[in-house]
Amino acid sequence: MEKRLGNPSSEIVLSCSSEKYLRNEVRLDDHCFVRIISGEVKVVGADVSNVFGPGDTLLFPRRQLWTVIQ
Repeated sequence: MEKRLGNPSSEIVLSCSSEKYLRNEVRLDDHCFVRIISGEVKVVGADVSNVFGPGDTLLFPRRQLWTVIQ
């Protein structure tokens, strides 16, 4: 679900409800910062696996495959 805000450089790209299990594979053309507001997200890359929680900020480097599990 994507929602455009008043500031064109700010976007909410994905919001998840806590009742749903979500697993996506992501490969981006540009670098992407993600801020975790609440809940827990597991991110799995080629040689790394991390769990992030509220207040954490992630950087997804461009052109790398990541699995995001909520």
